[in-house]
Amino acid sequence: MGASCYDKNKKRKEREEKNEIEKKENIEKVTDTDIITNSKRKNESKTKIAAIDVSILNEISKSICKINVGDAEGTGFLIEILKKKYLMTCEHVITKDLIDKNENIEITFNKTIKKNIRLDVTKRFIRALRNKGKDIDATIIEILEEDNIDKNSFLEPDLKNINNSNKLLHKKIWIYEIKTQKLSQGEIIKIENNEFVHNASTESGFSGSPVLLENNKKVIGIHKQGNQDKVENYGILIYSLIQELKSKMNII
Repeated sequence: MGASCYDKNKKRKEREEKNEIEKKENIEKVTDTDIITNSKRKNESKTKIAAIDVSILNEISKSICKINVGDAEGTGFLIEILKKKYLMTCEHVITKDLIDKNENIEITFNKTIKKNIRLDVTKRFIRALRNKGKDIDATIIEILEEDNIDKNSFLEPDLKNINNSNKLLHKKIWIYEIKTQKLSQGEIIKIENNEFVHNASTESGFSGSPVLLENNKKVIGIHKQGNQDKVENYGILIYSLIQELKSKMNII
């Protein structure tokens, strides 16, 4: 009897230990499966985001160019305004003096595609808009067929909130970093008259970059300058530039 009881107790203990081990293994197995599933979902999400970013980058990058005029450089972009095509940048990048001298400017897309445009006012519409009282700092240059620029490369201005720019406050924005070929994200943090303040990262040479709404990739303004002390950047609303052109030149 004693040996028999001992054997029964021993077998029962072994069964209990075996059950505990199997239970533990099942728990670990489920946990591992969950980790793999979650990891897979995260990777799929990242892949999707990366794919969207690449698509957006490819679409935006063909519209934005580096501008070189002598020793000066900046950024510009192609934009279509009421069926007319232009290159737009800041006036302190392409100044009125350069225009008066009929200088030749070099514009480069995607670091490789180079175009030369003669600042010839007898052949194309060119205007330098500089009005400190209205916070205007822009140059607009008509693009001609002979420039051989893809007609699908032109950005659109966002005109939805043209009569109420305050609706843009805290909207998410993008600025294309032409040096790194990446998108810098931020938001509009202040709007005053024709100017706005944003917090997207920028560097020297970004003057003239388009500021795009994240939700529709349309142009809401031009990046004008940065302020490293305050960690903020300044831009000009595209609406004010369109209105300035309408009122002074009657071109659109």
